[in-house]
Amino acid sequence: MKHLILLLCTVAFSSIHTTAQNTELYILGTVHEASTHINADSIVATMERIQPDVILCELESIYFTPDGQFNLDKYPDLLTNSQENMSAYCYQQKTQAILQPYEIEGRNEFYRSTRFFEKQNKMIQDIAQAYQLNKLSAESRQEWERMEKALPLLDIINGNKYSLAMINTPLYCAYSEAKELLIYHTFVSIAKRDFPQWIESAKMMQNQADARNDAMAANILKWCETYRGKKLIVTCGQQHKAALTNRLKALQATHGFIIREVFE
Repeated sequence: MKHLILLLCTVAFSSIHTTAQNTELYILGTVHEASTHINADSIVATMERIQPDVILCELESIYFTPDGQFNLDKYPDLLTNSQENMSAYCYQQKTQAILQPYEIEGRNEFYRSTRFFEKQNKMIQDIAQAYQLNKLSAESRQEWERMEKALPLLDIINGNKYSLAMINTPLYCAYSEAKELLIYHTFVSIAKRDFPQWIESAKMMQNQADARNDAMAANILKWCETYRGKKLIVTCGQQHKAALTNRLKALQATHGFIIREVFE
């Protein structure tokens, strides 16, 4: 009996010790601009409830100092760029938490050099105009109409209607992911059929989204390994949450971290 009790105590202690050493990862989907229910105050309140040791920000490494802070001397407008930046900074001032980047490197330069948004907007304008003038092929017209009908149903990132907790539920994240996939598929499909001059731009939109999510997940994994046994929170645009969660979920056991829901 003594041996059994000793064994049970050893197993229990081992379990507690292992749990204590697990790195905890929280992925918080947000919106970049403040709205009625989602703002810096609600994000900071969420951080205070979770009490992370490290905050991973959707920024490139050039915006940070080597000791894990925003480089405000060089980039003073960081705190006005997005409410996530302001939230991370406010929380850090209270707790001395570490701030680190996880964005794909060269993102802003890529957008500038490829004229990404200029081409994207022009492509959308051309397709929309062709639809209005009834110049799309029958199949493309059907796809465009399906997308137009579906997008309002999938418009779950409406900060004036939804709370931070609501946009982080698994169902809402699945809707958000479906919306992104629908948009990319529709533009690539219509471009292939009716706008050969826009095929490259349509595919670039899709490929860049995948490349960003792949790189961001890899960087998050790197920080999980750097800060073993710590509690990390990722702040990201809500449309990234499902993709990042799916990429990282399968790596938990082999890399010693646990993904926890922000609002359990």
